[in-house]
Amino acid sequence: MIHSIIAYIEDQLESCQSEDQEAIYEDLLKNLKGRLGNLNKRKEIFRDDVRRIMKKGYSKDVCRSFYNYWTETDRARNPKMKFEKEKTWDTELRLNRWASSSYNK
Repeated sequence: MIHSIIAYIEDQLESCQSEDQEAIYEDLLKNLKGRLGNLNKRKEIFRDDVRRIMKKGYSKDVCRSFYNYWTETDRARNPKMKFEKEKTWDTELRLNRWASSSYNK
């Protein structure tokens, strides 16, 4: 979703009629790209955590389905991943439960 918004703003930026309008679109782009970068960094940290735990004997398929499920984002202005919305979180405990349940089947 955010990628399509960025593409739209970039298109609008190319057809700006005034410097004020251009400045507004540039600020929007900077803000959105910053949020996207932050989200990607958080995903990378979570992925590294899952990979570290995977070395303890979990299959790639189980870890991939776990990662894909828990990194789903909402459509908020400052998107959060599903696992970030949990009241408590321990990746290793959650992955252990995931692997032993029918979630990944």
